[in-house]
Amino acid sequence: MIYEKYGTMIKRLRAAFGNRFSDFRNLEIDFNIFRDPFNTVVHQSPDHLQLELIDLQLEIDMKRVFGKNNLVSFYKNCVRGKHPNLAEHVLKIISLFRSTYCCEQFFSKMKHWKGKHRGQLSDQHLIGQLRVACSSMKANVPELCKDLQHQASH
Repeated sequence: MIYEKYGTMIKRLRAAFGNRFSDFRNLEIDFNIFRDPFNTVVHQSPDHLQLELIDLQLEIDMKRVFGKNNLVSFYKNCVRGKHPNLAEHVLKIISLFRSTYCCEQFFSKMKHWKGKHRGQLSDQHLIGQLRVACSSMKANVPELCKDLQHQASH
């Protein structure tokens, strides 16, 4: 009886877990190209990347540089100008994780704000909070405060 209850819950959990990561399985070739373009099977790659991958795999100096750098700096410094399709592909892969991180961070903050200030938040407040949370700009607090009148102490 109790086994059936938990067995059903575990089956649902496994199905939900499989569905959540099915998108990653569909992008496996794209991730492999990003992770190691020198050992990627070219004919399995998207058509628009095949020539650039062949050119890149033939460059021995680039392979040496690839082994010494992290992925982002390799693509930023070595691939961007020479292989525009591959550079665009890499940007798409990198942005997947950055946008996911930004969204997760925002929803975590929103949960905190809604719990703490539930009665005071409107949709406009949340939209403003979203802009602040997802922005990479830093606030210049001294500049924002310079024209404000300070409250005199009593």
